[in-house]
Amino acid sequence: MKRTQLVPVLATIAALATLSPASAAPPQFSTSLQETATLITGARVGDRKPDIRFLRNEVTALVGINQARAGVSWQYATKLRTTDPGVPEHGVMLHLRYDFVLMPWMRVETAGRLAISPSNQAQPLYASDTDAQIKLAVSDPDGVGRLGPGAFHPSGFAGVIVNKHLRVQAVAGVGLWWMGINVHGSAVYALNGVKDPMTAGSDADVAFAKLRDASIQASIAYDSQLGASDTLRAEVRHNFPIFNAGRDWVVGLTWKHAFGPVAPGAVATEAATP
Repeated sequence: MKRTQLVPVLATIAALATLSPASAAPPQFSTSLQETATLITGARVGDRKPDIRFLRNEVTALVGINQARAGVSWQYATKLRTTDPGVPEHGVMLHLRYDFVLMPWMRVETAGRLAISPSNQAQPLYASDTDAQIKLAVSDPDGVGRLGPGAFHPSGFAGVIVNKHLRVQAVAGVGLWWMGINVHGSAVYALNGVKDPMTAGSDADVAFAKLRDASIQASIAYDSQLGASDTLRAEVRHNFPIFNAGRDWVVGLTWKHAFGPVAPGAVATEAATP
């Protein structure tokens, strides 16, 4: 599947945005900037456990109108020392996202990435990809139960991610938000793809982008409200590989500014999916 074949999918996400009830709401503009650093300290690839040390950084800038967001990311990677195959790359991707608000506690999240720079997807540090995803997310903006001055806001999501090579990944997760503290657990399981990049055959040139993988991820974040319109999130995530995945730590920092007051419960609701 060529990159241009996925462009209509991303365009459809934007076109369908007008069908969401929230599209009739007065426009509220926002902007965000995120920096994440991923330290990959090991992996399970086929029946091997290569000794690797990779560091991957990604900077993402988005602008939004109501439930729509668009922007760009720049990703780059380095090797911390001599390791198994992996050539550091730089990559640029365009991002598009729209959340269809079905009910105050339920929404459908659609998103897509479009690779702008070329990438060698035959090696593990490829830096750009083209894909689309859809998730059903539920959360409780009012909260259930209380501990001290704050209510608990449970959440969950389930969906699929499809990249330009038609690899399909099922994703699901649950979370709990309380007084700015957000704890999440999630899982990724590819339904198809290359079982071993070393024996990929005709898929050797895209082996890592088409890899059939599975992993479990745990994360904890803290959302700090900075005045009426700004939110700062600090997050730590750990990925546990099941097969064809990396063992890594992720540290992220996200700043978001809304051009207008943030509605009560909005931070907890948006935290439903990591």
